[in-house]
Amino acid sequence: MIAPTIVCGVDGSPRASRAVTFARILSDWLEWRLVLVHVADVPLIPGASAVPGAHDELRELGLAQGAELLDAVFDAHDLPESVERRVEIGGPVDMLSAVCEEEAADLLVVGSHGRGRIASALLGSVSMRVVPRAPCPVAIVHEGASVSRETFGLSPRRASEVATLALPIGRGA
Repeated sequence: MIAPTIVCGVDGSPRASRAVTFARILSDWLEWRLVLVHVADVPLIPGASAVPGAHDELRELGLAQGAELLDAVFDAHDLPESVERRVEIGGPVDMLSAVCEEEAADLLVVGSHGRGRIASALLGSVSMRVVPRAPCPVAIVHEGASVSRETFGLSPRRASEVATLALPIGRGA
């Protein structure tokens, strides 16, 4: 039986770093799998489709850069090898939702700019757009959130109780 799973979206930003910290603390306490996901975008370059193999090269470049980003996140957070990594190509909302489905995730953790509803509506917000699409509850770690083992303030037992209560609520139960 596969342990319950947390998927965490990573884009290299400070807000994603806080999301990784949050996801790691929760996965450590609950003894859940942790899967970090970076979604790379293959840029549309005018004329690239006319060059044989250009799209494949851009895709490979995106995958390689995503792997480097995840390596840097692993180093910065001193993550254990048990934490899994995935680099996907596509739109972040679609791919995070798809990975959650594939991994049978119990929780998706993402960071937020903290822009507010109006700015997010104008500029776009992956965190807000993924909530209705994800097949599991979504935890949004807001910019400026103080996330550490000390400030989290939950014992492993209490964290498990909170997660158990939160999961049915997040699934609309």
